[in-house]
Amino acid sequence: MIVVTRDVDVCGTIVVVKELTVAEIRAWLSEPTPSNEDREIDLLTDLMNFDGIGMDEIHRFTNLNKEVVETLPPSAIAKIAAVIKELNTVFFNQYVPALNKLRERLDSATSGVSNAA
Repeated sequence: MIVVTRDVDVCGTIVVVKELTVAEIRAWLSEPTPSNEDREIDLLTDLMNFDGIGMDEIHRFTNLNKEVVETLPPSAIAKIAAVIKELNTVFFNQYVPALNKLRERLDSATSGVSNAA
């Protein structure tokens, strides 16, 4: 398996940032998304977004787990997020916008059906 990675020195610790594979993206998308009722609200985590990369996603692109990400200062997360964006440009520049457009169309179609009922 070919894996594209880059090491980033963050506060004296090496963090391995990777480009997601097609299989990893597919697995991520197949995970169930919690409904609004089931989702735990964490305003800080929800508000801390680094150029389109939320704190909850950092662990998917690195060798860090969620608990370790929580211990990092925002400046370190921003540094990691910049490398994530650089290594995953196809994902963020082509795939995510296309996915967002598809979701908007599905939401419009769903709301049109529920309004007609």
